[in-house]
Amino acid sequence: MMFISYIGILISLIITLPNVIYFILPVRNRPVGLCRNSKIFNAFEIVGRVLCIASPVFSGFKFNSASLNIWFWLMSGCIVAYYCLWFRYVFGNMEFNLLYKPIFKISVPMAVFLILAFIFAGLWIGSKFIICSALIFGIGHYANSIFIYEQCTPHQKTDSPAEISSAQ
Repeated sequence: MMFISYIGILISLIITLPNVIYFILPVRNRPVGLCRNSKIFNAFEIVGRVLCIASPVFSGFKFNSASLNIWFWLMSGCIVAYYCLWFRYVFGNMEFNLLYKPIFKISVPMAVFLILAFIFAGLWIGSKFIICSALIFGIGHYANSIFIYEQCTPHQKTDSPAEISSAQ
């Protein structure tokens, strides 16, 4: 029998709440002609997102009996980092590129911290279902985010040392 976890509801809300910003504050300077990734990655992302939001809610009493271990602190750190990236987006004039811009050499950090927050939530309470949900979501969301980021980032040609010396 499944029990609704109020702590699970709170965790799902805390992790997904910043996404409301995207709908309230419209993105600026979205590149024209962005195309979607493959249907398989889109399906993984959609199914995984629903599972990630729902699985903590129906986790029963696992959250109630969980101790504040390393996984809790890692989950909390990822949530804080995720919120900081949303603040960067909002205070960066809602520029589209800020949704995907790397930080500390982490590609698409908003996707990475969101995925890790769900994985660490599952590890915190020992829920294989939450972990699997996060991995399904992670495959789709990360692949789609990288795909969009690569479309938005001009691949600049770097000059080889031979080209530099011949130009001098």
